[in-house]
Amino acid sequence: MNALKGKVQHNPVIEIRRPKNQEEFKKLVKVQIRTWNPSVTDAVGHRIMKAIDDNGGIVLGAFDEKGDALGYSLAFLAEENGKIFFYSHHTAVVPEMQGKGIGFLLKLAQREEALRRGIDLIKWTFDPLRSVNSHFNIRKLGAVGVRFLRDYYGEMSDEINRGMRSDRMKVEWHLRSRRVENRLKGIYRDLDGVEVLGSCLQGGLEVPVRFEISEYDPIKIKIPEDLEKLRGRRELEIWRDEVAYLMEHYMGLGYIDVDFRDNYHILTRRSMEEVLSS
Repeated sequence: MNALKGKVQHNPVIEIRRPKNQEEFKKLVKVQIRTWNPSVTDAVGHRIMKAIDDNGGIVLGAFDEKGDALGYSLAFLAEENGKIFFYSHHTAVVPEMQGKGIGFLLKLAQREEALRRGIDLIKWTFDPLRSVNSHFNIRKLGAVGVRFLRDYYGEMSDEINRGMRSDRMKVEWHLRSRRVENRLKGIYRDLDGVEVLGSCLQGGLEVPVRFEISEYDPIKIKIPEDLEKLRGRRELEIWRDEVAYLMEHYMGLGYIDVDFRDNYHILTRRSMEEVLSS
């Protein structure tokens, strides 16, 4: 692939490209360690990255002008129900450079490379209780949440996920759709949802308040504003259980997660075809 270059906030040109040698793969492992601080058993090593890159996968690094790695993404070919797609296992940016647009550049380059190879679908999972990730994946990129996965990875030992149940949302990123093309340009078609889970303050902390289950379309499901503030507290378990209950209920009825605004996931029963065409 041709390298993608872009400017990010408070930084000169960033180059998004495949690693050139084993030393650069090792730099991507260091990005992973700095982002998550995973245990040895959870980390993806440089040899595995090299094997994925050499055998049909997409491994991209975000390198600055000095050759330092500031981020990376890793995707491998997968198949489900006869459909070939890329599964994006990792996208990471070192902590001090997060929120400056590097992750967006990585996903743009990943999309470009998948399309170049004739693949128009990428899937991945993320924690739907994390507001920044929810906004990035659903709102900004235009991915669609299709399945809620309770405790998907089991117990995790990295710094970001330690001590929390690993609930995940599986998303589909339909690369050629009008929805994705519009979202990447900052064009949104907002839906007004009916709130089914709100929140109130107890002891200075936000806790969920469940409303009556309904079958309105669309509906909104609240998540906490800052998950980290709840780490190690009973309130976090309440949020996990309440959001899981509602996601499983509505997605079991055929709802899909199509937007994220003001700390609400917005779900609809509209067809995937209709959602992707807007």
